[in-house]
Amino acid sequence: MSSQAPVPVAYPEFHPEIHQLPTNSMSLAQLQLLKKGHPDPKGRRQQMGSKRSQKAKITIFWLCRTADEHDHQFAIAQRNQTEEVCRAEADDMGLNYVVIRQGLHASRNLTQEGIPVTFYDRETQRWQTVQQPADWHLTVWMGKSKNELLIQGHIFVEGDDQSMGKFCRMKNPKEQRNFLAEGEEPLAAEWWCLTKDEPLLKEEPQLLAA
Repeated sequence: MSSQAPVPVAYPEFHPEIHQLPTNSMSLAQLQLLKKGHPDPKGRRQQMGSKRSQKAKITIFWLCRTADEHDHQFAIAQRNQTEEVCRAEADDMGLNYVVIRQGLHASRNLTQEGIPVTFYDRETQRWQTVQQPADWHLTVWMGKSKNELLIQGHIFVEGDDQSMGKFCRMKNPKEQRNFLAEGEEPLAAEWWCLTKDEPLLKEEPQLLAA
């Protein structure tokens, strides 16, 4: 394993209230090769109904290990609620495919100017990202299909006991977000593009292919 630091990348922010969906995408297999070193593993897939249309289906793909290996009732509740939160978020943005990269957790990458801070772990002989405390959230990729993923981000949640599946999407982030970097706006979900192309504003016309 090389001890040479990987080249960090800062991705453009995506704000669904002002931006058009990105036109450039990445596939799940491409992202797996980039992030994990192996393509599209066999993860748990679940199809859920969309409130947009009875015919529309939203596919939930678990990239991380699901928490129901021993059929523990609380773990199952957490899994089911995670899928419901992701389904609702995707539905609101008109998307049909969600990849859950990490289930409920309360830490995130430390960044400088949008770029993750890394260190070389001599014990594992791998480069790791420096972690910092964060509000409870899910880490996901989302898009139109497994071959057309468009955005990456965090969905923040609220609830009395997240470990038992009693949580929902955060409703009032200005009051509920506790861990914010200097100058960071308290959002219920934060998104970035999956490529380095800047997203267009909703009033900007998309360029037609020649």
